[in-house]
Amino acid sequence: MLEQYGITEQEYDDYVGHYKNVMEEFEKKKRMIQNCHRGDGLDQDYELMAYSNTKIDYEYIINLIQILLHQQKRRRYNTRRETEEDR
Repeated sequence: MLEQYGITEQEYDDYVGHYKNVMEEFEKKKRMIQNCHRGDGLDQDYELMAYSNTKIDYEYIINLIQILLHQQKRRRYNTRRETEEDR
C-alpha cells in the first residue's frame, strides 16, 4: 500500500509521529479552552483574595494609626496635666 503512494515505511512512521504530536497539541489546547470556560483553569478566588488582603491591610493600618493618635493625645493630655500641676 505504501508503494502506491510513493513513500517508504520510515516516511510513513515519521508522518504518523508528526500527526500524533499535532493531535496531542490540539487536545491540550482544547482541554485548556474548555477548562477556562468552566473556570477550572482560572483562580476565580484570586481577585477576591487580593481585595480581601487589601481590605485587611487597610483596616490594620487604620487601626495602627488610630492607636498612635490615641497615644499622642494621651501624652499631650498628661503633659498638660503635669505643666498645670507645676504651676
